[in-house]
Amino acid sequence: MTQRVSFISLILVVSVAISGCNSGGGGGNSSDPNIGFFLIGDRFEQSQTTGSTIVVPTIMRAQGQFIEPQGTIRGTVESFPVTDIGPAATQIPGAKVPAKWRITYVEAAQPGRIPCQDGIRTVERNVGVGELERLTCTARVFPVTLIPNSVDVQSPPTTIEIDVEGVSNEHGQPQVAILNEFGQLQFAVPATIIESAKHRISFTVPNMNDFYNGVYTVSVSNVRATGEWDVIGVGELSVYGNVPPQLPQFPNPCVIPAECLF
Repeated sequence: MTQRVSFISLILVVSVAISGCNSGGGGGNSSDPNIGFFLIGDRFEQSQTTGSTIVVPTIMRAQGQFIEPQGTIRGTVESFPVTDIGPAATQIPGAKVPAKWRITYVEAAQPGRIPCQDGIRTVERNVGVGELERLTCTARVFPVTLIPNSVDVQSPPTTIEIDVEGVSNEHGQPQVAILNEFGQLQFAVPATIIESAKHRISFTVPNMNDFYNGVYTVSVSNVRATGEWDVIGVGELSVYGNVPPQLPQFPNPCVIPAECLF
C-alpha cells in the first residue's frame, strides 16, 4: 500500500510539472491570468561605524490598492488587506496587472533586530504581470566583534565572547540572539558581562546540531525595565561542518525523452 501511495504521489508531482512545461514555467508563468504579482522585504543594515551596508531578508506588513491600469489587464483583485510579506517572495494572487498600485508597509517587529528607522511607508509602483516588487527599509546598527567569529558545529566552542559598546545589566543579563539567513530566530541566551571597561560579554553556546553551513546574524540586547529587549549591536557568525540535506530530485518531464520513472 505504501508503494502504491508513493507512486500516485509521484504521478501527481510529474503531472504538475508537465503542466508547467506546457505553460512556460511554475509560479512565475506570465500566461496565468491570475498570477498577480509578488512582494518581498529587503532590510538594509548600515553600520554606524564603517558606513558599509548589507541587505538581509525581513518581514513586512503591507496592504495595497489598485490605482490604474497600465495596459491590457489580467486579474480582478483591486486591493489586498494587511498581509505579512516575506522573508521569501509572497504572491498577491489575482491582482490586476499590469497596473499602478499604491502599497503601504512597515517592517514587522522581530526579536533580536534593531527596528528599521523608516516607520510606515507608502509607495506607488507600476507593476507588471508576475513581477517581483521589493519593499525596503533601513536600519542603522553598531557592529559587534565575535571571538571566535567562525564555528565548526562538529566541535563548537563552549563559549563565545562578544565586544559590544553600551552593554548593561542594570535590568537583567544582556541577551544574545542568533538568526538564520531569513531572519528567523534560532535561539536566544543570556550573556554575562566579563569586562565592563572593554564592554566584553560571553555566552554559552547551545546545541548547534540543527545549524547548517552559512552565515548567521548575531544580535546583542540590553533588557529594559519593562522587560523588553533593546538591541544595541549586530554581528555575523560563520558556521561550517554541517552541509544541508539535498532537496529530493524528481524526473524532468520537460526533457524528451524523459528520464525513466520506474
